[in-house]
Amino acid sequence: MKRIYGILAIALLSVFFVFGCGSDGSSVLKKQIKASENYINGMSDAKSADDVVKVIDNFTEDMIALLPELQEFEKKYPGYREGRVPELEEDVKAMEEVSQKMSGAMSNMMKYMMDPKVQAAMTRMGEEMSKLED
Repeated sequence: MKRIYGILAIALLSVFFVFGCGSDGSSVLKKQIKASENYINGMSDAKSADDVVKVIDNFTEDMIALLPELQEFEKKYPGYREGRVPELEEDVKAMEEVSQKMSGAMSNMMKYMMDPKVQAAMTRMGEEMSKLED
């Protein structure tokens, strides 16, 4: 169970602290906000472990697609983790608002955390999200 919470923590921290960008930070951040909103809405609506797995897998795929741009952003904006990206202030605020909704969505997922399929999906998501740290 501790491992599951660790994976969950990595995934959530990545969502909360990664503000993306390629040539246009705002557009990638908007993509990340959309992926996060889909995740939140999907988790809130999940009625089974299979629903939860589908939501986790979709979010993981969205983040994998954004990974190169997110890594580029970190190089371009080294102060983003401390909230020092004034030119993206509006988008960062929107991301923070989405992030605040995450805990409510996660509470619905907790009902299904002991399901092996959910655990496998969370493990995969954690592995992929850890690549953001590289």
